[in-house]
Amino acid sequence: MASMMLGTAAVAATSATAGTAATAGLFGVGGAFSAMQALGTVGMLAGLGGTAMSMKSQNDMAEVQADYSEKVGAFNAASTKDQYRKLMSTQKANYGASGVQLDDGGTPSDVLAETMVDMEMDAMQVYYGGQAKGTAYKNQAKANSTASLFNGLAQAGSGVHSLLR
Repeated sequence: MASMMLGTAAVAATSATAGTAATAGLFGVGGAFSAMQALGTVGMLAGLGGTAMSMKSQNDMAEVQADYSEKVGAFNAASTKDQYRKLMSTQKANYGASGVQLDDGGTPSDVLAETMVDMEMDAMQVYYGGQAKGTAYKNQAKANSTASLFNGLAQAGSGVHSLLR
């Protein structure tokens, strides 16, 4: 029984000494960070700042691309409508030159009506294509931002882990 108590006391003394040594090694002599640990902390914080700046830059670029894509889609839709209006004017002029009356309805009017429907459908397709492309850029920016955030957190965790070794 006495030897068992002596063994327990030795283990407790060894644990206390090891804990004190680990604490001294972690915080340096006198409890202060060593210069290497301080530089490691500064480097980790700088890395996080760089990650944040990269996230902002990626988001800003994606917003510019999205805005541009939406504007290009709107411009191309307007251009498509202009092309169809010219086509309809040419159709009307050709019908008038051949003596066909457009007021009566019938085939010439149907052709113009179909041309107008085609114009609207094509213009909408071009416009919404630009909108969809803009939305894709915005979604990609969100995905990149999330990935950058998790990468930054992983770097920070790695930095903290290396400081605590």
